[in-house]
Amino acid sequence: MGKQSTGKSLMINNLLNTLGQNKTDYLHIRYLINYNTTSKKLEHFLTHKFEYVKKNLVGDFYDRQIILFIDDMNMEKHDEFESQSSIEYTRMLLYEDKILDMKSNTYQAIEKFNSINCGNLTSHKKNPIIDRFIHSTYIISQNSLSDEGVNSLFKPNLESHLKNYIPNSCAITANQYVQVTISVFNYLNDTFKQGPKKLHYKYNLRDVSRIFQGIHLFTYTGSEEDFPAILPSVWYNEISRVFEDVLESNEEKKLFREGILKIYNNQFK
Repeated sequence: MGKQSTGKSLMINNLLNTLGQNKTDYLHIRYLINYNTTSKKLEHFLTHKFEYVKKNLVGDFYDRQIILFIDDMNMEKHDEFESQSSIEYTRMLLYEDKILDMKSNTYQAIEKFNSINCGNLTSHKKNPIIDRFIHSTYIISQNSLSDEGVNSLFKPNLESHLKNYIPNSCAITANQYVQVTISVFNYLNDTFKQGPKKLHYKYNLRDVSRIFQGIHLFTYTGSEEDFPAILPSVWYNEISRVFEDVLESNEEKKLFREGILKIYNNQFK
């Protein structure tokens, strides 16, 4: 469990990829829940992934440990009974180690099966996971990253990109631009609050990553001496594209520009 953009899926995928290096021991199955997911869709997906080992028993033909990774558990809508059918189906898998064939209404045992699930207890714009599922799992909390953690996340990639243009000062420059971007990110979350008519005023680390992705797409063919004068324009263009474009009023955009200028001058004084 953890808030949006804290790296939950990335952490689990890295773990599974590490385990996946030994293909003789583990079989990984990944499933992403969306708003319209149902238990029937999940059951159809699983029945095509498992193989019959023997009568009334399904699993992996090569006798490997099966790990089912279900991402975004919050996404499915609640039905008329205030339940989420795919989550109830997952709960049955955890409790019974059995898969239900809804067409024949019969159960089949699953061999060597474990499940890892990713989501949030209460998530913005998503549905809270039902308590019946939560108390049947071990919960590991992934906290939000600190500013130092965000810096360590984005600085190496930006530094490797700037090394192509300013090899002697790429480390210092990358650190400065990551720091100023984090300051802008915190300023936006503190200044432009969400409201009934402004539900999209919600910024997260995915937006920050889009800024650095845009900078990575920039290519420069001039001299190393001229690059430091061009980089601020590239950075501001990406900041405006990601953050300013979602602001609704001219007053808010003006306040945004004034805040960005103040933050930038403080960072590069």
